[in-house]
Amino acid sequence: MKNEKLMSLGAVFGWFGAYLFISIVATVLPEGVDCAATVLALWGLVLICARIFEDKRTLPEMLSHGGLNKASLALILFAFFAGAGLNLAYSGLLPLLPIPEEIVESYIDASAKYEEPSNALMFSTVFLVPILEETVFRGLIGDRISRFAPKWIAIPIASLIFAVMHGDLLWCAYAFVSGIVLTWMYFICKSILPCISFHIAFNAANYLWAKILPLPDEAWAYAVSLMIGLVLCLSAIFMIIRNSDSK
Repeated sequence: MKNEKLMSLGAVFGWFGAYLFISIVATVLPEGVDCAATVLALWGLVLICARIFEDKRTLPEMLSHGGLNKASLALILFAFFAGAGLNLAYSGLLPLLPIPEEIVESYIDASAKYEEPSNALMFSTVFLVPILEETVFRGLIGDRISRFAPKWIAIPIASLIFAVMHGDLLWCAYAFVSGIVLTWMYFICKSILPCISFHIAFNAANYLWAKILPLPDEAWAYAVSLMIGLVLCLSAIFMIIRNSDSK
């Protein structure tokens, strides 16, 4: 048991270091190469991490145990709406908070490349990154931590690791909250498929809400966005709980 814990901890920190190195290198690459290199490296890390975590099991057994179980269409759809709602809530909340100017400027600089993304960057962000990150952070890391710690401990630990990977302070903050929701969803649904759906909707909403719901730069508009997003997210989460309990 002790060796298993040490191996799990070593795998987590090894993956963390490799991912951090890739993130730093990717910042100096042209955008298309950046996307391709990041995606390929992430997928390689998925396989390495799975191999370390699951010892001598075959790849299908690793991925199946890592959360690629079947999930109902209802759970996947409700997770999608929850992700879109949480993103809308964040969009309304951040402008209402008394955040120091330097932190806001850092967030704007970090987000600049996503304002007019290339097709490669958009495809990577909306589809490939959610699949790979959910496989690692929920299906492998969250699942593995839950084997030697209660779920109420595994959820914040996996979420903290997920948050730190995002670099910018504000990104880390909302990634931690999103990670809490996603890891909880993984445990209650027993599959990463709803988590992937949630993550895809959340990332896609970064590009869509500004075009579908262009809000004036007014406090009341941000408050409305926050309220609508929370209602949508919490309603969807309630339906996830209801549907998962009815299995």
